[in-house]
Amino acid sequence: GQAIIEPKPCMTSKNPEFAIWGDSYAMHLVPGLMLDPKIRDSLFQITKSACGPILGIASLDSRYNEKWAKGCLNFNEQAIQLIRNSESIRYVIMSSPFDGYFSSGKLSLYYEGGKVVGDRSIAINQMVATIKELQNYGKHPILVTPPPRAGFNIGECWERRNSGLLLGRTSCDFTTDEYHSFQSAIIDAINEVERRTKVDVVRLDDVICNNGYCKTAINKISIYRDGGHLSIPGSQWLVPQINFLN
Repeated sequence: GQAIIEPKPCMTSKNPEFAIWGDSYAMHLVPGLMLDPKIRDSLFQITKSACGPILGIASLDSRYNEKWAKGCLNFNEQAIQLIRNSESIRYVIMSSPFDGYFSSGKLSLYYEGGKVVGDRSIAINQMVATIKELQNYGKHPILVTPPPRAGFNIGECWERRNSGLLLGRTSCDFTTDEYHSFQSAIIDAINEVERRTKVDVVRLDDVICNNGYCKTAINKISIYRDGGHLSIPGSQWLVPQINFLN
């Protein structure tokens, strides 16, 4: 995925109204989006694993090196050019876990042509600039948070529970306190981006969490496939409850 050479296979319409841009946390929304006829028949998927929808920056770690990061930056430049040049695209749904971008502490980033070690303010500023650029093109960006997480593999927990094995926990659900503690930096960063850009933010915890607890399964079918991604049944249950056209 160095660049988007041929967008047609990723479109459900010649003139899509919706684009979904991001990494695997954008991809996992697609099964649910496909249940909405308005979106299903007018969607352009622009996704690359581990490459958040933020211009000019990429997260580096042991699996993703500087060569990969250059490809991520190139992909995102191609993405925004396609969005900008499309007369039909009105809504741009954006998502990522944002771990390597918005976490607290020192982060290893590819930025301005090389590796830098900095804090999350760099990525927050780039996210703000990306959203403002979309807004300046007359597009309507919609930022979707990652699902709430608590630091354990939820999908595996449900596999073990449904197989009668020990969980290592009393439940595969978790409290909102656990979630807020584990993801506080991501939550704070998204709140800052929202404050600075007035972007519409879809918070998945509004659906998943209630009365102090975050539910992780419907009828014993996990809505997560691992520690953070939605399962296909989870996406199909969760996403239709969201109104993306507010």
